[in-house]
Amino acid sequence: MTLPALIAGRYELIDDPLRGSMGEVFHAYDTRLDRRVAVKLIHRDLLGGDLESELVRRFRREARLTAKAAHPGVPAIHDVGVDGDRHYVVMELVEGATLRDLLDAVSPLPVVWTAFIASQICAVLAHTHAQALIHRDLKPDNVMICFDGSVKVVDFGVAIVTEAGSSTRLTPPGATAGDARYQAPERLLGVATPHSDLYSLGRIVQDMLRGHADPPAELLALSKQLTRQTPQRRPANALEVFGRLEPWLDTLPPLPGFVTGGRAEPVRIYERTSHHLPSPGQERSVPRVVPPSDAMPRQIRARAERYADADQFDRAARILEDAIAATDDSNGNAVVDLRRDLATVLARSGDARRTVDACDQAIEALTGRIAAGHPAAAAIRLSKARGHVTLGELAEARETYQALIDDLDVVGPLTPVAVEARIESAALLAAQGDLDRAAAMLNRVLEDPNSAADPARAKALLAAMRRAADDAPGAGR
Repeated sequence: MTLPALIAGRYELIDDPLRGSMGEVFHAYDTRLDRRVAVKLIHRDLLGGDLESELVRRFRREARLTAKAAHPGVPAIHDVGVDGDRHYVVMELVEGATLRDLLDAVSPLPVVWTAFIASQICAVLAHTHAQALIHRDLKPDNVMICFDGSVKVVDFGVAIVTEAGSSTRLTPPGATAGDARYQAPERLLGVATPHSDLYSLGRIVQDMLRGHADPPAELLALSKQLTRQTPQRRPANALEVFGRLEPWLDTLPPLPGFVTGGRAEPVRIYERTSHHLPSPGQERSVPRVVPPSDAMPRQIRARAERYADADQFDRAARILEDAIAATDDSNGNAVVDLRRDLATVLARSGDARRTVDACDQAIEALTGRIAAGHPAAAAIRLSKARGHVTLGELAEARETYQALIDDLDVVGPLTPVAVEARIESAALLAAQGDLDRAAAMLNRVLEDPNSAADPARAKALLAAMRRAADDAPGAGR
């Protein structure tokens, strides 16, 4: 099919696209701002099915979260929208070569370049993981080496295919989107955490060390720790990995044809002066808009719901937070309702850190008013557990899931929330190597005659667990 000359009457598509699992990326020209950009379109063959609305929702969600990442190592998001039936994201155009291109041309890669590239990836991951943004498809093809030597991590979009903890699965257990060699074992179980990206980084480091007759023992050991089978045995976070790479950073040798020069002097001056800024302290003070006195909490909640339905989650959260601050403590029911809505809005937004905090406050507000296993409380507790998983707080996630499951068991037959909690908890247990407990939890779902579960999902996870056990180091030996 011939594409329109312009997307949204503004972005002129240039050249043939680069094709990925989720979409096509075009070089494009922004006719309004007179600049070159990149435009990503969702594949047409992914649209039109039962999951189209969910796919589009996640496509927009990832664009929103990536835009908020605001890091020099992540391409900036300029625009997102739909033109007819073409959903698009407009991004900064990154010029340079992929790390895959570099490794194909330069072997072995100088060790100092290995440390430098891995360190810059760590800087990106430390920032994006703090924003609850997990890449899920980190590989040499998605690492760009710019002409000035800086590194950018591209294509966070695969996150829309497998959103950990979502009740709607676009990729079933046992299947992953992305390159299998760089996928952490837990991805086959439907679990993705910051540790999954660290596994992929370990594989990338191994690629960069390939060709060295005697690679540095410290870097080889780091790559092996990053690629351990279970997430809890890998380094704690990207900052820890950066600290282990930092001693290897030194003056970089030339990479002819790839790095043509360093950063321009004005940029260097800006970076040098930024070192004199004070360390981050308390959260900055932001003026708050107090709701008008005649705006009842019910009206505010309705307005927040309209904003959230329009994907304006920050706006919705802000007016709910303002209403909570302005509502008299004596109006307890109103505060409880506002806190429940805030937790729900933040969970929909994908902001895991704020979700966990808001869920804690909502649960505290609900305590003593409804039973711990009440559907309203259970839904919030499930969102909290999912938030912990996304943040890589696996011990807290396990504890939250188990407490929820215990309380729901008292209620009786397995409700939809109870089923979700059991399946997600089982996947997490399996990812951490506790296959027996995971299997027992899934069998409970399959054996309950009154269960609200779709047995296909539990069976698929059991099958994925068996394959994971067979593929584990030492299996069968």
